[in-house]
Amino acid sequence: MSLKPAASGKSDSYRSVLSGEPGSASPRTERPKKKAEADSTKRRPSLLRRILRKRPVPLDALPHATFSQTSMGVRSLVVAGNGAPTVVFEAGLGHGKRTWAPVFNAVSAVTRAVAYDRAGYGQSEASGQSRDGLQIVLELRAMLQT
Repeated sequence: MSLKPAASGKSDSYRSVLSGEPGSASPRTERPKKKAEADSTKRRPSLLRRILRKRPVPLDALPHATFSQTSMGVRSLVVAGNGAPTVVFEAGLGHGKRTWAPVFNAVSAVTRAVAYDRAGYGQSEASGQSRDGLQIVLELRAMLQT
């Protein structure tokens, strides 16, 4: 539908009526905003602000450690969960059992989990024995049997 202005110069009045300008012959009335439109005008916090608001999960929230006295020394370990198989967590590169805390807690919800400090790390005594693979396996076996 096209609106043609009359030759008498009424083109301005047509424009003002269509645009809803003040003082026009029949101004447009605004339709009420729908709820979805009203909600979209609210500002949501940025993604960064939402991430920073979240509380950090404690990474070293392991259960209390127990100590195992073996013929090769005292070892610190944490045992949690029930079931089979038993999952053993052994930290490397000079780290202790707390390195595994986030994974340990998730696994112990499903099955039995054991995390320990090898000889000379964390709360375990140092060992005077050689530190080769065979010796570490013998110490772990002795600890698990106590």
